[in-house]
This record gives sequence, C-alpha cells and structure tokens, in this order.
Amino acid sequence: MGWKPLIIATLTLLIGVAGSPIGVQAQNIRVDDETTVTGISFQFDRTRTFPDKQLLQHLGTTGPGFWDQVKRVLPFLSPKSYPLLPVEVQRDVVRLRQFYDVNGYPHAEIHYARSKFDVERNKIHLIFAINEGPPIIVTDIIFLSADGEPFQDPATGRRRMLDDITIQNGDRYSVFEQVRTRDQALSWLKNHGYAFARIEVDAEIDSEANTVSLTFKIFPGPLGYFDQIDIDGIESVSSRVILRELPFKIGQPFSNAKLSQGQRELFALNLFRTALTEIPEQPVDSTVHVRIILREARPRLVTYQVGYGREAGLVVQGDWTHRNFFGDARSFTAGVVANTGFQAASTERVPPRLFRGSISARQPYLFTTRLSGALSLFLQYERDPQLPESNETLGINEREMGFDASLLYELLPFRTISLQYVWSRALQLTDREDPELRARDFFNRGTVTISGVFGRTTDYLRGGTGFLVRPFFEWAQPAFGSDVHYFKTGVELSGYRELFSQVGIAGRFFTGRLWPQGGSQEQEDPIIENRFDQIRFYTGGSTDLRGWVRQLAGPKIVRADISGSDTTLVYEAVGGLAKYAASVEFRMPFPGLGPEWGTAVFIGAGRVTTGEFTLDDIRFGTGAGIRYSTPVGLIRFDLAYKLNPDDADLRNPSDFYRLGSDAETDWMRRFALHLSIGQTF
Repeated sequence: MGWKPLIIATLTLLIGVAGSPIGVQAQNIRVDDETTVTGISFQFDRTRTFPDKQLLQHLGTTGPGFWDQVKRVLPFLSPKSYPLLPVEVQRDVVRLRQFYDVNGYPHAEIHYARSKFDVERNKIHLIFAINEGPPIIVTDIIFLSADGEPFQDPATGRRRMLDDITIQNGDRYSVFEQVRTRDQALSWLKNHGYAFARIEVDAEIDSEANTVSLTFKIFPGPLGYFDQIDIDGIESVSSRVILRELPFKIGQPFSNAKLSQGQRELFALNLFRTALTEIPEQPVDSTVHVRIILREARPRLVTYQVGYGREAGLVVQGDWTHRNFFGDARSFTAGVVANTGFQAASTERVPPRLFRGSISARQPYLFTTRLSGALSLFLQYERDPQLPESNETLGINEREMGFDASLLYELLPFRTISLQYVWSRALQLTDREDPELRARDFFNRGTVTISGVFGRTTDYLRGGTGFLVRPFFEWAQPAFGSDVHYFKTGVELSGYRELFSQVGIAGRFFTGRLWPQGGSQEQEDPIIENRFDQIRFYTGGSTDLRGWVRQLAGPKIVRADISGSDTTLVYEAVGGLAKYAASVEFRMPFPGLGPEWGTAVFIGAGRVTTGEFTLDDIRFGTGAGIRYSTPVGLIRFDLAYKLNPDDADLRNPSDFYRLGSDAETDWMRRFALHLSIGQTF
C-alpha cells in the first residue's frame, strides 16, 4: 500500500473518532480524491490568544470564502471547488504547532478529529481543535557588557537604553519579542554613536516551569563619527543639493536615526525613484563611512486624475511638472482643474463648477531643510452655488485671478507650521435678463493665514493610532490689499485608536468662529453677503455631517436654478459665523472579503449659526458605509440617515417654497448617499 492511501486511512480514522454529523457509522466514512472542503474553523480548549484570520494565514488548505457563498445562491454562477488534500492537512497541523511554538506556546496540542464529514455529499468541514497549553513567561531580562558586567552606556555611564525596551518581566515570550527587544537595544546604540554595535542573545527556557530568562550581551564597539560621504547615481542633480539635505555633517557623532532622516529628506525632494543610505563594509574604528545610493526619476512628469462625486459630478485634473527647474531641486508645475458638475446626482442644490489654471514654483530649501516656499499664479472661473445665478456660459458667476505665496516650516515629519498670503482680483456676475437685477461686483481679496499640524500618530496619511490638532488663524484687512475685512479662526481635533485587530475608532471635533470687521459687518447688504459666501462656515457632506448633502445641514433658503433648459427650485445654504461639529466612526473589516475591503458605522453632529448657540440647534446624522482600498486612494460609499431633520430637509424645494411646513414630507429625504475618494478624516 502506497503513502497516499495510508494518509487517507489515517484521516478517515481521525474523522471517525469525532463521529459523523448525520449519524453515519465511522466505518462507513471514506474520503477520496473527490472529497471537497466546505469550510475551515477552529475550536479552542480553555484559552484563545490568536484570531482565526491570523491562524488561517498559516494554512495551506483553503476553503470557500464570502464570494463563494454568494455564488451558491445566485443563478448562472458556479462556486469554486476546494479539494481536500490529506497531506496538506497534515502539514497544516505542523505549521500551526510551529506558529504556537515561536509565539511562546511550546506545549500546544492540535488535531482535526472534530472535523465534520458529510457522507452523502462527500464534503468535509475541517475543524482544527487547539489546546494552547501554558505560555512561556519572561522572568528575567539581563543586559550585559562584553566583560559580563551589567551594561552601562560607555559615554554617560547610565542605562538609558532600558527606557526604550518594551518587553517586561511577566510578559509572554515569543521569538518575535526576543528579536524586537534586540533590535530596540541595537537601535538605541546606533542612534547614540555606536555604528558597529552588535548584540548576542541567549534565551534560557525552563520547559517544566514554563519560564525564560533573556540575556543580551552587548558589544558596542567604538564611538563613531561621520567621516566620509559617497554619493552614487546622480546625473543632473548637484551633489551640493544632496549634501545640504542631509541632517548630519562630516565630523559629527554618528546617528542611525539621522541617517534614516536623511533618506526621507532626499526622497521627499521628489527627484529620485530610489533614495537609500547605508554603511558599507569598512574597518571598525571611530570613523564611519556612509554611502548614499540614488536613482533619479524622469525630470519631467505628467499626471492626471479623473474622478466622480455625487455632489460635484465629473472631476478632471492634470499637471505638468519639471522636478528640477533651473537646478537646486526647485520644481515648476503647470496645472488645470475642471470640476464640471457633469452628471452630479444631487437634486437638492446647484452643482458647483470650477475651472482653474495655475503655474507654481516650489523651493524646497530656504536657509534650512525645514523651511520651504512656494509661489503660484492662478486664473479661475467658478459657478458658486452660494452666489446668485448668472446667464453666463455654464452658469459661471465668479471670475478670479491672483497669486498665492506660502512658507512651510516642518517641526517634525508631517507636523508643520505654514504662513500663507493670497491676493486676488474677483468679479462676481449676477447678470439676468431683467436690467434691474443685473449686477457686477469687482473687489480684491487679500488674506494672511497661519495654520499648523500638531500631534502624534502611527500613520499621518491614513490616520493610525494617535491624535492630530489642526488650528488656523486667517485675517483679511485693508493692509493686505483686501476689500473684504474679517478675522476667522478654528481648530480641528482628530483622534484614532485601534480597539482590536483591524477594528478601530476615529473621531473628529471642529469649532470655528468668524468676525466680520469694518464695513464688512453689514452682512445684510447683498454685495457684502455675496462676498462672504465663500468665507462663512457650512456643515453637511461626505466628509462632515453625512446625513445631509454638502453644506445643507443648517439654515437654507429656496432659490431658482436657471442654468439648464428649465428653471427649477433648489436649496441654498445660508451658512453661519460659527460652527460646531463632531463625528465618531467605527472602522471594521468586511467579513469574508480581503484586507482591501472595509466597513464603517458612524454618527455625527453639527451646527452653524449666526446668533446664540443652543443645544436644540444641533443636527444629528448616522449611517454605515463600505470602503475599498485602491492604489490611488480609498473609495467610500456611505448611506447616511438624518436623525432630526428640520422642516425643509424632508420637503421638496418647490413644495416648501409654496407651502412651507404644510408641504407633504418625503421619508426618503432622510437618507443621503455619498460616493467619494479618501478617508473621511
């Protein structure tokens, strides 16, 4: 008899021990080449440390997933078949035992005798029964120098290195924690000048007592200094540019953290496809030779994006960039943006339109690598839903041209302070067929804005565990060349925390206040009111209070939309001088789908006001959504629900204009759909 029948017989015997779920006698159970897997699950005796998803990653045997279950109930679709491979199942047991062993459970017992076999269908549901057993506990963590004495920093005589070590006595031992502890100690040494440090680890495990004593023997080597910097791979970029971006100089004490920071600084120049820093093989002494390995990107770059939003319609953006304009790592960009409003799905408000062209230059180094500057010239045509309609092409009701100058100072990676000055000449158009309603308003905008990003998180781009604070202060005064006068300030606080594996909570709070000044205090004047339409606060939309479409969660009026062939009535947000908004979102995986899929449940509250704030004015919305991660960003689909809509929210604009609160309500208007790209906050 060959090995395969023997393994099949062994598997048959083990399944027979567990019995059949349909009452078939054990001796009648026979698995063969046609037996398929209907599912894989785990059962635990006493304790459970690791989730199913983590254990499944160590199995070679696969079973049907979410889409296979869907295909079973849909017509004309055939689910994939998953044949049972007995040899692979045996290997899976070995893999799981190895996984538990390296994670501190050397006595784990694993079998699949509880698997359920359907004789009539010749299908099996594999059940791996796991008894983890007692874990190995860390009882001693010892750091010794080369002579066997307790380690002390040769430079200071102190043991500050221990402050960076996360493992503690009483923690569960694992090979991963052992390696991480060694790496943490090694990182501390290399960040404090010991470029050639090495560490030997000895783990003394007492199998009977289930304890381990970890000894780290440290060989720090000599205290090193940067001595030589070689640069490989540059063609059009000057070596002077490379050297100025490095946070270290020849003769300074070695630091591996500065070496990594230099790599980030070089890559952030957007000049290179590859930017690596390394210490080549060299004699071990007090001098450290560093090599910078670079691969230049194409000097000219063309990018474009095409997107769609239910409220904005079709959006197109294109840029042409020269990465090293006249040298010095200076970039030059010519770009166009077209927010067309085409096929916008929202019927409650006028779809916005924006056509903008700009040229800009960015200087990445101004006296220091932390300070950069940018200058941009722009021309734009806009159809602002907050402004009265015009009979211009595409309903354009504002033209604007000007420049934008900014300085950006990087305190720490992704934590910045910026100073921005924007000046523009604007023309607002409200031309109508009736000459008495025709109006053209030329005026200047001149604003100075100070803003910042502070806080700490594990992922500054997508919102890892931590928090961020984003305050801003904005002035528009005659001294800045502005015909609009005000002071505006606000702050946004965002917090993120992982609760369980792939399950997290995110929250955001925003508050802001606007004070018109001088002649701009006459907010009832139509000209002043129009000039402030883009400055006031609004709430509602895909990244704000999601029960409402963009800007309509608050005071609003009914107005005519004459941009199409027919005149229709829509809502226009009034906005406010103050805003308060908060959101909480639970982010979870999508059961049965891959890691790129996710779900979210959220609740939000917000209010804009022009007068005294009261709790009765707060609007609340809740809902749920699906997320899909793509190389270009996160695609979000949210279905939100208004918990306490106002009189206008549940009524068609035309009906509300004619009948007010006596108009018939539509319960479907409690819902809002949002399709957008990017994380909510």
